[in-house]
Amino acid sequence: VSRGCGRGCRFCMPTLRRVRHRSVEDISADVRTNVAFGVRCACLHAEDVLRYGTLGIVPDHDRVVALFKAVRGIPGVEDVSVSHCALASIASSPQTVSRIAEELGLNRHRWMGFQTGIETGSPRLIQNLMNMKAAPFKIEEWDNVVESAFAICDDNNWVPAATIMVNLPGETEDDVLRSVELVDDLHDYRSLIVPLLFAPF
Repeated sequence: VSRGCGRGCRFCMPTLRRVRHRSVEDISADVRTNVAFGVRCACLHAEDVLRYGTLGIVPDHDRVVALFKAVRGIPGVEDVSVSHCALASIASSPQTVSRIAEELGLNRHRWMGFQTGIETGSPRLIQNLMNMKAAPFKIEEWDNVVESAFAICDDNNWVPAATIMVNLPGETEDDVLRSVELVDDLHDYRSLIVPLLFAPF
C-alpha cells in the first residue's frame, strides 16, 4: 500500500526511499484479483501501515480507516492483516488502532500480529543512529513510547512481533542494560520480542 519510511534509521534500506502511497482504488483492484484466485486474507504491506496516505509523521486517521474499510468491504475478503507498523505511530494515534480493531472484529481470541522495531532502549543510540524513530515524541521518551504502544496494542488485540538489535555500532554495557530494562517493562503485554544481530549495509 505504501513504500518508504522517512524515519532515517542509518542501518535500514526503506528509509532511503521516498514515501509513496498507492490509491485505494489500485489497492482494491489488487485485492479483488487475489480474491478471484482464492485468497481470502488481504495483508496490507508498508513500512508503517498507519502512515498510509500522509507524508507527515503522524497518522491520518481518516485515510487509514478508509483504507481498511475499503479492503474489508471487498466481497470474498474474510480477514485483513498488516505487515509493519511503527511504535511511535501507534502511540501517537491510539484512536486509529482502536478503530481498525473494531472494523476487523478483533478480540482476545481473534487477534492480529504485525512486525515492528524496538531496536534499543538507549536514547543515546536512538539519537546517534535513528533520530526520527520516536517522532513526534522526544528521543528521551522512547521507552515510554514503546510501552505506551505495547499497552495500546494489548488493549486492542494487536500483537507485536518486535525486534531488539544486538551489537549496534558504539553500543556500550549501559546501552544493553537500558534495552534489558525496557524488555522487562514489556513483560505483561502479549508480544514476541526477537533479538536481531546488527548487520551493516
